[in-house]
Amino acid sequence: LFFSEITLNDSLFASGTEVIQEGEYILKVKAADRCGNETTQVIHFEIDKTLPLIQVEGVENGMNYKSPVTPVITITELNPGLAVITLNNEPYISGTTLIKDDPYVLKIEVSDKAGNKAEMIINFLVDQSSPEILISGVENEKCYPVSITPDIHIKDSMQLGSVYNLKT
Repeated sequence: LFFSEITLNDSLFASGTEVIQEGEYILKVKAADRCGNETTQVIHFEIDKTLPLIQVEGVENGMNYKSPVTPVITITELNPGLAVITLNNEPYISGTTLIKDDPYVLKIEVSDKAGNKAEMIINFLVDQSSPEILISGVENEKCYPVSITPDIHIKDSMQLGSVYNLKT
């Protein structure tokens, strides 16, 4: 070997030196023999140690909403890879308004080209229905000469019904 030159981003580079910093790189190797035969190889690569950033607007984990909501997902990543967004285990498109009364689980899983992964899970409830109250065993504005046992049932479409027995 007569001549060789190794550069990383146009600066001299020694083979075997660890490249630590995040960023884009161009590794260029030139070699020539004594007869003047030359070879050049160029490799473009990038180091990305940063996790994808997931932001969700319009809903918060653990919150209850009494009107429709519109979750908007923003993923910030310089080297996007795969993003899977589901709502109750079904594909979800960011910005879709949710009008159905239901408990929801919004799950966002993101990976970039370097294999960095991020995940966010948001549990929330949309409940636009008022509770229903059913009373039996007693009537409005009626006077009773004996003890009575009102049975009160409160139904909420998003929760288990409650039964209250009030004794007077």
